[in-house]
Amino acid sequence: NRHGSFTTLPNKTSSSVVPITIRKNNWFTNLIKKIVFPDYWVFWTIRKVIYYKFFLRQSDDILITVSNPFSAHLLGLFVKSKRWIIDIGDLYTSNPHNQILQGFWKNLAIGYEKTILCKADTIILNSKNVLDYYIKQYSLPKEKFHLIYNANFLSFDFPPKTNSSQTALAYFGSTFNSLRTAKEELIILQELIKRNKTYTIYFIGNFHAEFIDFIESNEFLAKQSQFGIAETDLQLQSYYREVDILLNFSNGTYLGLQSKLVEYVQSGIAILNFYTTSEEASLDFLLDIEATMNCNVNHYSIESIELFIDENKSKSTMRVDHSNTQIAKQWQELLKPEM
Repeated sequence: NRHGSFTTLPNKTSSSVVPITIRKNNWFTNLIKKIVFPDYWVFWTIRKVIYYKFFLRQSDDILITVSNPFSAHLLGLFVKSKRWIIDIGDLYTSNPHNQILQGFWKNLAIGYEKTILCKADTIILNSKNVLDYYIKQYSLPKEKFHLIYNANFLSFDFPPKTNSSQTALAYFGSTFNSLRTAKEELIILQELIKRNKTYTIYFIGNFHAEFIDFIESNEFLAKQSQFGIAETDLQLQSYYREVDILLNFSNGTYLGLQSKLVEYVQSGIAILNFYTTSEEASLDFLLDIEATMNCNVNHYSIESIELFIDENKSKSTMRVDHSNTQIAKQWQELLKPEM
C-alpha cells in the first residue's frame, strides 16, 4: 500500500539513496526470492497454518485467504473449513512483474494456481478483466467468481475548487519502466503545456528514473510540473482538494485495474484516462462514468483534450459509490449463511 516501510522521493538526488542495511542484505533477499516457492512469504504462511490448525480452527469456520503474497492460499489447501473464500488482488503466474517464475518453476506455479482456484468455494477479484481471464484460462464456472472492487477510504466531502487562473492536472500512483512507462502520455502533456501555459501538472507518488529525467530535461514540462508524495490519507486528501482534472496513465496489455481509479471515481473530479488498447481494464471500469474522457495515446486530438479540460475543470459530479461502507455491504451479502 502507499504507506511503505520507507519512502523514496522522486528526484535525482534522493532516488538513489537506499538505507545501508537494505542495500547490504539485498543479495540475500534476491537469492531467497529465487529459490523459495511459491514466494518467500511461505515461511510466515507455514507458521500461520500450524498455529491456526492446532489452536484456532473450528468446524464451522469460513476461511478467507488474501493474496498477494500468493503463498497465503496454502492455508486453504492444508486446513479443512466449512467454506473457503479466496481474494486475489493481482495476477500471479501472468504478472509481468513476476520475473522469477520461469521454466520448471513457472509450470509448477501454474499447477499451484489452478489447484487453488479449483478447490476454493468462492473467488473474489477486483478487476473484471482478470476475472474473465481466470474463467477462460482454467475453464472454471462463473458462479464461483464475484467482482468486488477495492474500497475507497478517503473522504471527498470538500467543496468544489473555485475557479483560478491556473488549471491543476494530477496523476496519483506510480510508473514502471517495464509496464506503465507513460512515455506517450508525457508527449501529449507536453503538447498541452505548449498550447496553454495555465496548466500545472502534479505527479503524486513514485516514478521511475526515465520518467523523471524526461520531465526535468523538457523545458515545457519542467516549468509546469511538480512532484509530491502522500504518506497519510490527510495528505492525499489535501492534494485532491487542489485538483481540477485527474490523469490516469495506460496500463498497456496488463489486465489488472489500477486501484486508484476507485478513488478517482469516488472523488467526483473529471478524469482524463489514457489507454493503448481497447482491452484495458480502465475502459470497462469507467464505462458510462460522467465527466470522463478516454484518450487513445496513439490516436488523439489535442484540441478535444483541451476542450474536455476547459468544460470539466472545477466541477464535481455524483459518481458510483465505491466507499468502504458500500464495499462492506457486498462482503456482508457474500458472507450470509447459506440456506
